[in-house]
Amino acid sequence: MIYIKYFGHFSSKLGLSEEYLDWENGGNTETLLEILRSRNELWEKTLAEYEVFRVVVQKRICHQVTEIVDGDEIGILPPVTGG
Repeated sequence: MIYIKYFGHFSSKLGLSEEYLDWENGGNTETLLEILRSRNELWEKTLAEYEVFRVVVQKRICHQVTEIVDGDEIGILPPVTGG
C-alpha cells in the first residue's frame, strides 16, 4: 500500500486530496502515473505527459523515473512559482 497526496489544483480538479493505493506488485513513478491515467479521461488529461507537475517519493522530488516500494509516501505537485 502506498499513500498518495494531491496538492494544489490537483486535489480540487480530481476531487481527491489523498488516497491509499494497493502496491503489491511494485513499480516506479511511470507505473504509478500509468495506473492513475487509466482511471478515466479526467485523470488522463490532468496527469498527461505534456502537463507540468512533479512527483515526489518519500519527500524527494523525482527528476527521473524512480522506484516506488510498498509503504512509500507519494506527492503530486503542481508547478510552483516564487518571487
